[in-house]
Amino acid sequence: MGRNGVERSAGKISKAFVGFVVVFLFTFDLHAEELIDRVVAEVNGEPITYSEVQDKLNKKVLVEVSPYPAKKGDDDFSIALQDAVNLKLIMQRASELDLSISDDALESEISKFIKRRKLTRSSLRQALAQEGMTYEQYKKDWRKQMLISQFQGREILPSVKITDKDVEIFYLQQTGATGESIKLTLRQLLIRIPNDGPDSIRKAKSDVVKRIYKELKDGLEFKKAVKIYSDSESGRNSGGKMPPVMLKELAPAFKRAVSDLDEKQFTAPVQINSSFYFFYLEKKEFAGNDEFRKVKGQLEQRLRQEQVAEQTMKWIENQRRRSEIKIID
Repeated sequence: MGRNGVERSAGKISKAFVGFVVVFLFTFDLHAEELIDRVVAEVNGEPITYSEVQDKLNKKVLVEVSPYPAKKGDDDFSIALQDAVNLKLIMQRASELDLSISDDALESEISKFIKRRKLTRSSLRQALAQEGMTYEQYKKDWRKQMLISQFQGREILPSVKITDKDVEIFYLQQTGATGESIKLTLRQLLIRIPNDGPDSIRKAKSDVVKRIYKELKDGLEFKKAVKIYSDSESGRNSGGKMPPVMLKELAPAFKRAVSDLDEKQFTAPVQINSSFYFFYLEKKEFAGNDEFRKVKGQLEQRLRQEQVAEQTMKWIENQRRRSEIKIID
């Protein structure tokens, strides 16, 4: 073939080989990119990528809205993935509602945060750099959280109703100050059993107590039962209504009987010596104190936050049932 022929053949082989290598590397890069940033879920046709979930893991922020339906003990990736699905649902709804955060509004909120923390933008950027985050990434996260808040304000808050009574109950649950702060309005039905009367009368009176309790459970109105059966004349005239009383001021046996009652409920008969008492709780209210008045605003805010979180969870559960969600193994 000769030297020139060999060189020409070698050149063809070399070019062909280089072309093969280029094609191979190009194909490899495509597969590598697919492996590194593949689609791991679809929500109503919109993808969630591996890198999105991995970013949550790297930041150690697994949950931004809700991990539902992930369970306690699931691996971190599964928790972060389900939260990403739920976040995608919220962002899709925010888009439907035409919610958006302007750059000016975003910078204003960040400025307020910097001022509250007594930082400067320079020190903030330095702190972000130490965490491996850029200021642009930081702004992106802020915008997302502001959109979530906007969504909750439009979609969730209208269904959250906080009353003064809700705040009072929440305070009592937090402090355990029930006996010290609760005022009750009760009705009382009294049955006296004479100590020195014939056995037949004592038995008849005991039977009346049992009959009253049964009739009350069957639906007899308490006030009507008082007028029919009470051995107290003043009680019959007033329907058994007592002046408002603090729970802590009741006799121990009465306190135990009524402390767990809800409004419109009655007790079983309570025996004190030779008398039996029934109580009906007409009204339970918080008497208030200085400490409660100081923390009422904070408690109301906490209670609202809890209810917003609870209602957001219900919205997510309902939205997932209505949506097309595909988790890709």
